[in-house]
Amino acid sequence: MLRSTIIALSFASALFALVELANAPLGSSVRALGAVSVGILAASVAFGRATSLPIAIGALSPLVYAFLERRAPLAMAASALCMTWLLPLLVLCQARRELVRVGAVFVAAAGVAGFVFASYVEAPWLVRAASCLFAGSCLSLATLVPLDTGLGWALRSAATVLEPPTREMLERAARAHRQSRGRSSDPKRWRDLVRMADRRAALARARNGSPTDAEKELDGRIAELAQELAPPSPPPPPTAP
Repeated sequence: MLRSTIIALSFASALFALVELANAPLGSSVRALGAVSVGILAASVAFGRATSLPIAIGALSPLVYAFLERRAPLAMAASALCMTWLLPLLVLCQARRELVRVGAVFVAAAGVAGFVFASYVEAPWLVRAASCLFAGSCLSLATLVPLDTGLGWALRSAATVLEPPTREMLERAARAHRQSRGRSSDPKRWRDLVRMADRRAALARARNGSPTDAEKELDGRIAELAQELAPPSPPPPPTAP
């Protein structure tokens, strides 16, 4: 509940800030820098992590809005802007059917949010703020669709280039984080696990021969932390004869 509220307020603030930036007596370079910063913030909050993917797509979102604003109705431009912020979440889909379902939900939510935002963009600031809050709430509801978490996706991506047993440990940790929907009790230690997994994957890509001592040491630290954060399931009890 708290996370969805934060996401809704972040989207609403981003939409309101873009309108204020467009009307502010600032230089074009300052407005462009502010719009890019707003886009990066919105996409990163939606994704759950400030990684290269949401940062890149969020930085491009103001360009999408500016391009369509001059060639299409404002509602379409605003809908495309909102959809761009949600776009990084599609990489968290693990099946084609899930991708189609989640994409349809995102398009519907972005369409409603863009229409409401465009309808009151010229209204007094209080009404405009209310419309931005409604649009942000629509986008926040779209992020409640069950998906993998950004941290779980990072763990799975690192695991693809590693060998057992480290691969299995990271995949188990990714499944555990997805099942918890990111509501972990110790987020700092999960972030430490992702950093170690990324470093281990980088060493594996750069290696030409057998694993080095640094890789073996890192494997041990990953195993220890993954064991604490996502312990393996106990074996099923033996069945009675």
